[in-house]
Amino acid sequence: FDRDVVARLAGAIASEPRITRPGVGSGDELNAELPERFFVLQDELRSKAKTLADAALDAPGDALVQKYSDLTRTCVSCHQSFLDRRTRR
Repeated sequence: FDRDVVARLAGAIASEPRITRPGVGSGDELNAELPERFFVLQDELRSKAKTLADAALDAPGDALVQKYSDLTRTCVSCHQSFLDRRTRR
């Protein structure tokens, strides 16, 4: 692992702007089209990316692999949710 690259990329993911949950009566039609699951997974992604970035600094290799795996599962879960949603239409 190139720990510096892992820390930089995971940190970039953690600090990306987020899509905000629609407010009641906000008129934000695009965000209102997104299911709540998207927002839950978006928050989870941010948290796990930060954890991975922190782990890249000094965690043992096996712990770093586990943190990367956790992050990847979140990505796959989100993509799967949208694939499932598209096939139900």
